[in-house]
Amino acid sequence: MIVYIDSSVLLSIIFQEESQTQSIEIWKKSKIRVSSILLEAECKISIKRTFLHNKKKLNQTWKENKLTELGKLLDEISLKNIDSTTIDNLDKEDTLSGCRTLDALHLATAMEFQNEIGDELYIFSYDKEFNKVALEMGLKIL
Repeated sequence: MIVYIDSSVLLSIIFQEESQTQSIEIWKKSKIRVSSILLEAECKISIKRTFLHNKKKLNQTWKENKLTELGKLLDEISLKNIDSTTIDNLDKEDTLSGCRTLDALHLATAMEFQNEIGDELYIFSYDKEFNKVALEMGLKIL
């Protein structure tokens, strides 16, 4: 199974959220993990923002440990750069206007992977709106 990973999945693992067990289970079942380069940026900012808003409770080591954990997870994901093909997908797929900009870029990138890989690609996200638009585009979700 080839899985397109959304930031909600990685952050559920890193922040040890309630959905962490399901995320790890699907992570282990996937033979190939893919995403957009945006995944790295989104997750790094979320970790740093969490630290910034909780400096009194968290120390610098917490932030460094979370960023290290993120790096290890990212090493297991093939990240695709945003390029002219991504933008072409945004132009072609009007359904993408139904979601936030970063989500639209993620889904445009998922379209690129699907064109390369075929029907084995599944979207994995906890974001309901993201999944709704993905389904409208004909992508398969977990």
